[in-house]
Amino acid sequence: MCDLNNLRCLYLDMKKEGQTAVTFQCKYNNRYCFSCIFIADEEGKVLYISSLGDNSFTLKVNVKSDFSIDKFGLDKETYVKLCEYLELKYNPDNPFIPREFIIQLDGVFPKEYKKAETRECIRAICQANNTDEGDKIYFAGWRHWTQKHTQDDNMEKSAMLVGFRNAMRLQKNNISSCWSADKDEEDLSKLNEWIDLLDE
Repeated sequence: MCDLNNLRCLYLDMKKEGQTAVTFQCKYNNRYCFSCIFIADEEGKVLYISSLGDNSFTLKVNVKSDFSIDKFGLDKETYVKLCEYLELKYNPDNPFIPREFIIQLDGVFPKEYKKAETRECIRAICQANNTDEGDKIYFAGWRHWTQKHTQDDNMEKSAMLVGFRNAMRLQKNNISSCWSADKDEEDLSKLNEWIDLLDE
């Protein structure tokens, strides 16, 4: 069963364009604004949904290959933030269900690919994974570690650049992407150096 039909259409268009990541804006009930990131290839699909404004938060949704989603639970703090953002009042007879919210939100997702803004994507990924590196949004290169070091959140940041399949290969070979909070340290000329590192 396909819960996220629009997202599926978007993925097919991304494949046609040879892309693995996209960002887009959408509105829930034509009022509440969200910024979304979708990273996807044959190896995995993750959707990030971020609120806007002060005290923003990000939801991380693992999307199955058939574009269905399992029971989607939130920790209490994030659940409360989402309810407050949507200005919902507690109703024990009709409780707010996050999974149904995501399926409804899919109805306003775009079906066609548009170029992603990498820096804002990285910021949201850090927030969704509860890391303290949300200010490190400038790509500074790659590092080949001699001991096991790469983390899942870094793998997802790498996937923004090279897709999940290649990011998983990099993680397996202890190669991680490096990010800086200093704009002057950004070096996009090193984006493709991961290919040579895998060949070492």
